[in-house]
Amino acid sequence: MCKISVIIPIYNVEPYLKRCLDSVVNQTLSDIEIILINDCSTDNSLEIAKSYKQNDKRIILIDLPINQGAAVARNKGLEVASGEYLGFVDPDDAIDLNFYEELYKKAKETDADIVKAVRERIQTNGKHVIYNLNEIIKKNSKYFFTHEWQTAIYKSSMIYNNNIIFPPEIRKSQDIVFLNRAILKSKSLELINNVKYYYYKRNDSLDANKISIEGIKYELKALEYILEECNQAYGNELPEQFYIEKYYNTFITILNYTITQNDSREAKELCIRKHIKLFNMCKDCEKLAQIIKGNLPDIVLYTKNNEVDKMVDIFMKYENIQLYLLSKIRNKIKEVL
Repeated sequence: MCKISVIIPIYNVEPYLKRCLDSVVNQTLSDIEIILINDCSTDNSLEIAKSYKQNDKRIILIDLPINQGAAVARNKGLEVASGEYLGFVDPDDAIDLNFYEELYKKAKETDADIVKAVRERIQTNGKHVIYNLNEIIKKNSKYFFTHEWQTAIYKSSMIYNNNIIFPPEIRKSQDIVFLNRAILKSKSLELINNVKYYYYKRNDSLDANKISIEGIKYELKALEYILEECNQAYGNELPEQFYIEKYYNTFITILNYTITQNDSREAKELCIRKHIKLFNMCKDCEKLAQIIKGNLPDIVLYTKNNEVDKMVDIFMKYENIQLYLLSKIRNKIKEVL
């Protein structure tokens, strides 16, 4: 058994793959295995992966016959991984050379199920941005860990004993479903701030500025999966504070992002109807409504299906109204956290 299995799905990332692989094969922690899953790339990505495999015996290369998406590719990696911990890197990103050494050191010191580092985002204009989610998690709880999932390593026994996988039917946002499943089963989460995962924003990536209706449906389905699994995990013993945190940080935040990524009426209606469903799935939805209502108009709560058309009209008419209204909701919830 090696210390960490690093799983990297590959699909048409020829311009970025060497940068990614160089940052992984040159890790100061050498006792790792590197699992590359080529998801039927049509560019030169497979040839690049093969060249690295020839020079590094730690690399396992899986070449899928048909394109099935990142979830299936990562699950294939999970099937063959043998590491004590599991790590994930996207093929267009990179990591500090001592990234896994520091994460593993913390994991062994604390016997943590999950250890998370910091993510630095590199914009398309070259600007570097750090939103220190670690500080937010430290002040509140592990349930604020709703993204930046690649910045962590996960104890493999926790993942395998609980049959945690990426939902293969979701081609977008399946990573946050995996993260939620891991968080629900984890007993301990540790944070380190001295190494970084470098997330490169791309105009042509799956999370580019504008997304299709199909992509929105995937994101909304992922949110529904998350809430369903939270309900199943805790039943009637779910702490009230958990729902407030989860609703604030996951559902509202991601819906806020999603609803602005497609200008069509269909996209706005999909998001609003899903928000109604999610809101009413919350066990403490009535109390949650009272918390966030304040001086906001009732329509902002999206609790009545017959007001969907009216809400869509508002979102279609005013360019920034969705940002304003959803930000007001977030701020109202934040006041009681």
